Amino acid sequence: MYSTLTATEPKFPFDPATYLASVKRLLAAKGQTYAVEVLSIGKANVVYGEYDNIDGGVNFWDISISVSIETYAKLTKESRETIQQQVSEAARDMFQNYQGHHAAGGTSIVPAMVVVAVANVNNQGGVNPEHPPHIKHDGLKFRSWAEVRLYKAFKQRDVTFAPLALFMRGNVRREPDFFIIKDGFMMLVEVDGPDTHPEKPVEAERRLAPFRDEGVRVERVSASECDNDEDAKRCADRLLTKFERYRAQR
Repeated sequence: MYSTLTATEPKFPFDPATYLASVKRLLAAKGQTYAVEVLSIGKANVVYGEYDNIDGGVNFWDISISVSIETYAKLTKESRETIQQQVSEAARDMFQNYQGHHAAGGTSIVPAMVVVAVANVNNQGGVNPEHPPHIKHDGLKFRSWAEVRLYKAFKQRDVTFAPLALFMRGNVRREPDFFIIKDGFMMLVEVDGPDTHPEKPVEAERRLAPFRDEGVRVERVSASECDNDEDAKRCADRLLTKFERYRAQR
C-alpha cells in the first residue's frame, strides 16, 4: 500500500504514491515481476535517509517495504536482496537529473508487526492458521493491503458486503475475502496473491465449490488490480458491473 511521507523536513519532491507507482511500473517494464508483486502486496513508504553537502547539498531518500511475516519467511536472503536491489535501481532511475534530491538505494524489506486481539474475539479473520490476517483496518482484519483498498472501495458503493466472513458447512470452515449481497443475488470475491491464497488451482476449486454449488457467483481478482486506491475503485466497479450482468442473465 502506498502511504504518505511522515517526515516533515525536508519535503519529498514528489507525491509519494505517484513516485512509488512509477517505480513499480518501471519494474514491470523491466520484467522484474516478483519485485512488482512484493510492492503490490506490501506497504511501501518513502523514508528520508540523509543529507550530504555535495553539489550544493543533496537529500537522499530510501524505500521501506513492510510485508507479512508469511511472505517475509518465504523470501530467501538472496531473493530479498535481489528485490531490494531491483527496487533501488528503479528508484534511482526515477530520480535522474533532479537537483537537490537523490534515491540513495537503501531499499529494505521488513516483516510487518502482527496484530494480536485477545479480548476482542470475533468470527472474522482467523480460520487459516498458516495465513492469519495481520492487518487491522476499521476494526476488521485483512491479509493484504490489496484487500484493505478493495474494502474501502466497496464501502463507497451502494452494496451490502462482508469482508473475510466465516462460513460453516458441518465442521468445515471457509473464509472468503468478500461476500456481496445485492438485489437477492450473491457474489464471492477472492483477491489472489501470496499473502492471501497461495494454494494450487485444484485446492482453490475445492475450497470454493460449496459456494458455487449454492448458486453463488465466484470472481477472482489479482492483488495487482488493487495496487492503489484508484485501481481498487476501478476493480470494485468492474466487479459490480459483472454482478449486474450476472443478475440480468438469471
